[in-house]
Amino acid sequence: MKKIIFVLSVAATLSVSGCAELNSLNDAVGNVAGQLSSVLGGGNSASGGYSRGSRAYRYNVEDSIVSSKNIDTLYVKVKRNFKFSTRDEALSGLSGFERQRHAELLDEEGHTHEVTPGVYYHLINSYTGGRKLDVTLSKESGKVRISWVASSNEADFGQFIKQEMLKTVR
Repeated sequence: MKKIIFVLSVAATLSVSGCAELNSLNDAVGNVAGQLSSVLGGGNSASGGYSRGSRAYRYNVEDSIVSSKNIDTLYVKVKRNFKFSTRDEALSGLSGFERQRHAELLDEEGHTHEVTPGVYYHLINSYTGGRKLDVTLSKESGKVRISWVASSNEADFGQFIKQEMLKTVR
């Protein structure tokens, strides 16, 4: 049955790719395939709180701001101020088993550092004390939207991140 669902979804994707007008049809087919999969017992969907990686958080504060500054400059400031690192930077100086174990920990925590210079940046970092910050910088009509999700078991972490983000963007 899973093969049939896969074939249907591939056929739908191929028939719809490149046609912006048929995007809603593609979404509908995807929804039907997802429902079929969950009815047949193949669905592994998580619901509830923000649980990217291996941890669930009690407080998940989403917010965003818009800036007219250069997206690349904002990326450097956010990366520096919130101590984001690329995978290579996080693993530098480690070797052998220690490097492998640290790489596995980065994967478990959902560490992300996606970069498309001048257009889009997506950064996720975990901090001590069970805190996680997920930041996206994207260019929208000449301005930059900086959106984030601050996740923690502490109620004040989200407000702290907002204050720091406002200082960083100024």
